[in-house]
Amino acid sequence: MPSGVHPGFTQGDHHHGMLSALLHLLQQNRRQITAGFLMLCALTLMLASRAAPPNLSTLYVVTLDLFGPVQRVLGSPLEFYRSARARYDEIRRVDQDNRALKASLASQSSDRVRMMELLKENRRLRTLLGIPTDPSYRMLAARIVGNSSSSFSRAFTLHIGSRHGVISDAAVVAADGLIGRVAHVGNNSTLALSIHDLNSRIPVMTQRTRIRGIASGTNTPVLHMAFVPKEADIMYGDRVITSGAGGVFPKGIMVGRVIEAQSHDAGLFQKVVIRPEADADRVEEARLLIRQPLKAPVKRPTAPAERQTPPAPLAASDASASQAAGE
Repeated sequence: MPSGVHPGFTQGDHHHGMLSALLHLLQQNRRQITAGFLMLCALTLMLASRAAPPNLSTLYVVTLDLFGPVQRVLGSPLEFYRSARARYDEIRRVDQDNRALKASLASQSSDRVRMMELLKENRRLRTLLGIPTDPSYRMLAARIVGNSSSSFSRAFTLHIGSRHGVISDAAVVAADGLIGRVAHVGNNSTLALSIHDLNSRIPVMTQRTRIRGIASGTNTPVLHMAFVPKEADIMYGDRVITSGAGGVFPKGIMVGRVIEAQSHDAGLFQKVVIRPEADADRVEEARLLIRQPLKAPVKRPTAPAERQTPPAPLAASDASASQAAGE
């Protein structure tokens, strides 16, 4: 047993005591040790970023091998932060671009719808204005702003009235054909009776054979052509136009086409069914044909007749001279 050692104190107890003393020393100086370790790591990082001098190449290699893993471990959180930050900025930028593109797309979609509506309206108005009219009628453009149809009547409202020149019984024409006539006129609006109404009566004729009749509304999608003789030549698909009789509707306006023509043994007339060419329920713009009053012929003023003045009486000297000449 070594001298100076207590008889009951073994070598293991000696090592345990030394370890306890070392841990106690580390606990007391942990701040200084941590600071020194961090300084050593910083020095290592500085050395790693610079070229090693020739005389310290071995020390540099050993230091790099020892602290390379430590450098990677310490640098991993920084790299992760940089990568995450860059990814976040990219996602944020993409989200902003996506929002901007969505707003631009919505605006373009709205503009496209508006442009398509204007283009369709332009085409309808061009077609409407291209319909030839009787010179004795003047035209008023109108927009259909309301539909007053029911089970017992078919009518629609126009946005113009008497202050615009609308008169009763004016024909209302769409691009495809006749759709009604003016029934009631207000100052700023007009109620028009549809050709489908039960009270609608239109003098018509077939364009091919010039057979005349009266097209009456049935409050259904079709019209009936009345007073057509049984022996009249009418075929499926014949065009029916206004005849101009009565002076309310100009002659030659398209009304519809014959879809049924039947002759019965009893009776004097055929049963003729017409499908209107224009769908009044889908028309948005129309024009009114206003009959212009006949102008009285202008009388030209006659030139006044020239007055004949009697010859002036001759003087005494002139009379004696004339008598002498006669002798």
